[in-house]
Formats: sequence, structure tokens, C-alpha cells
Amino acid sequence: MGMNKNRAAEMHFLIKTGEDEVTESAFYATALTTGTVLGLGIGSRVEDVERILGPDFLDDPGRGTLRRDYGLVEFGFEHDHGWTCRVISIQVHRLACQGDDTVPAALREKYGSFAPFVRYESLAPALAAQGYTTHIDWEDPHAGFRVLQVDQTGTEIVVVADEEADRTGERPGYGDVWSISLSLSHEGQ
Repeated sequence: MGMNKNRAAEMHFLIKTGEDEVTESAFYATALTTGTVLGLGIGSRVEDVERILGPDFLDDPGRGTLRRDYGLVEFGFEHDHGWTCRVISIQVHRLACQGDDTVPAALREKYGSFAPFVRYESLAPALAAQGYTTHIDWEDPHAGFRVLQVDQTGTEIVVVADEEADRTGERPGYGDVWSISLSLSHEGQ
């Protein structure tokens, strides 16, 4: 039986970067290149997410929608013959103020501890080493953010673009990743 797509992406990342263990960097690279978190992606059912990530979550229901918050990772569902995932976001900025406490146990078990800050500069070479490129999709100097899109997958990286934003103990600074988004429009790319 062959290796699944996510594990193959992790192994490719490890070989290209020369790392000898699966780390948080592999987590981010796998999410950006496969559009999944622990094999969960667009189209996953709410019960699959709970089975893999566990019962430690906060639900925020809306009209025909459900946001399931696991701290570092959030899943957005729409009700379509059951709850179906339509968006996944990785709220990297939460690591600065909440640390590893915001990381679901299943992610800590697989990837180890997570640093409070992630520089875009550290992700770009890892993506490039795998043959992935990014471009600026959107930038608003007043809002202080830049959105970069991974060309081959459509996944998005939100980066702090306010040059005066200094890193504090609880807030990312200039060049730090704020969040990563995997959404329905990127499915199948």
C-alpha cells in the first residue's frame, strides 16, 4: 500500500530541507501544499474532524454555518446533508499570546512544540524547495497586512506588513505570519 498524499508531502519537505524529524515547519508546509491538517480538508465532515482532533473545541453556530475552534486551527462548516468543511484557518498569531496551549493535542503529538512566532521568510524557502511559488494577492498598508497566495494550491498566507509593528510578547511583528487559510475555492487545484 502506498504512502498517503499528506505523508508524501511531509517526507518531500523533510528531504528538501534536510530535517530529520517532523516539526512545526513540516506542519505549515504540508498545510500550504496539500490544503489539509492531519488529513482533514475541504469536504471533511464534522464528525471526522472531531474524531481526529478530539472533543476540546468551541463551536460558534450561525445560520446554516458552524465555526469549530480548536485554538490554533479553526474549521468552517456549511450544512449540506450534514456539516461539511468549507474553510480551514490556522490562526498562527494565537501562538504569541497562548503558546502551545492553543495547539490541539493531536498536532503536538505529531509535530512537537510550536514556536510563538513564524516568519514568512522561514516558510518561503521551504515552499520554494518543493517547487511552490507565491505572489502578493492583496495588500493594504492601512490594515497592516499582506496576503500571499501559493500559486499551485491557492492557499493563502496572511503576513504582518506594518513596518512599525514590533513583535511583543503577545503580538506578531513585521514579517510574521498572522494566519494561513485553506478554502473551498482552492479545492482540487
